[in-house]
Amino acid sequence: MRRNIQIRDLLTLCPVFLSNGIIQLCPAYLACTTEHAGRVLAHSRGFPTAPHAVSATTSETAGREPLGLIRDYDWREVLGACRLLGSTMPLLDVARSPMLSTQATRRLLPWLVTSAFPLLAQPLQVFDHAPDSFVGAGTCEACHAAQFASQSASGHALSLARVADHRLAPLFVPPGPLTRPNGASYSYRAEGDGLRVEIATGAGRLGLQLEWAFGAGEQAVTFVGRFDEERYVEHHFSYFAADDSLATTPGHRNDPVRGPEDALGVYYPTFASNPAIMRCFQCHSTGPLALGEGLSLRPHEVGVRCEACHGPGRGHVEAVAAGDLAGARGSVGNPGRLRGGELLDFCGACHRPPASSGTVIDWSDPWNVRHQPVYLSRSACVQSDGEALSCMGCHDPHQPLSREVARDDRNCLDCHSTRRPPATVCRAASDQSCSSCHMPPVRPQSNLRFANHWIGIYDRDRPLRPR
Repeated sequence: MRRNIQIRDLLTLCPVFLSNGIIQLCPAYLACTTEHAGRVLAHSRGFPTAPHAVSATTSETAGREPLGLIRDYDWREVLGACRLLGSTMPLLDVARSPMLSTQATRRLLPWLVTSAFPLLAQPLQVFDHAPDSFVGAGTCEACHAAQFASQSASGHALSLARVADHRLAPLFVPPGPLTRPNGASYSYRAEGDGLRVEIATGAGRLGLQLEWAFGAGEQAVTFVGRFDEERYVEHHFSYFAADDSLATTPGHRNDPVRGPEDALGVYYPTFASNPAIMRCFQCHSTGPLALGEGLSLRPHEVGVRCEACHGPGRGHVEAVAAGDLAGARGSVGNPGRLRGGELLDFCGACHRPPASSGTVIDWSDPWNVRHQPVYLSRSACVQSDGEALSCMGCHDPHQPLSREVARDDRNCLDCHSTRRPPATVCRAASDQSCSSCHMPPVRPQSNLRFANHWIGIYDRDRPLRPR
């Protein structure tokens, strides 16, 4: 007789069903079911049928056979419960995390209860990406030394770091205290692997270690710290390269603060039905996240490295070692083979995908310009046949951002020449780059600048939308 799954049972099942990392339920569960149930579910949902080893790493599951542990559950509820975790905790390696301690259970229960019901009916996504299938960029270097060296200097690779490890860390400590109009005072010092901030207001004082630096620093670096076991905080001040100083973080307001905790910044729940802080870590790192001490988030590899785009590399490395070159080629992805529209969606997973039908975009908001795929998809260069131009037509993901004007102009002239259609060539400003007029810079605030990727003909001083 099967029984319905309970929240406490889900916590026990997590290391079984998610032993290979989040967003994938199977193949872990296939090793736990009877052969018949596994084949039926695999056939109906398109799962692989090969069994995989299951690692249950908590005291609750130690010494128990997976089949004995889960065979009495209603499969639809189990699938829904795992979908819950796959939806709200992207790429989180639950099995290697201290989730099931008594303290952790108390913290997680409210999140599970409030998040479960709207998500149980959603379709399941399955990815066979075990945490140990990610080998790290250093392994890729052995055969791809040139790509490793150049990509290591790119904004992608440098997009996340411990504060002390960031290449601009010496610039993060201002020469004196910072203040806000309402009297809140901020003092900073380097401490350990982070940046220590001490805040004083009329309502009290507060100190916090800011552990993480988001952003390569080509434009800005935003500081994030763990406030407690339930919340991360995005600090009110960020570092801006344009003026080499700390200023208000984009999206933060300078309203009067109610106390030092309010003055610290914007808070994000670690576990929520809309896990924004996990998505931040996911897009700025490579591989699955894990839960560390005190329910802290631990990136598998900081920065956007090889396997963020090519997928986990262990199968590739093992195939090469075995001399199976065909298998090696087929075991990793190559975004360079994607068609233009597909690549916009691929890059848009972090840079925002093109707007779907019915989505309303405020084209008058200068902050939206930073979502490059959304704007590029509106360009005639793309819309003419849907494939003419893609992200990689201008940006080499293995290189730092190019600032070579002549190279960028050649990309435009590949199509816009007098020898092939479209024949129109701009002659209004032949002494300037194509992008300076047709991808005008937009400044949502004085110390930030984004190129408008909606390629078109713009009126002077109206850089947000072409004619």
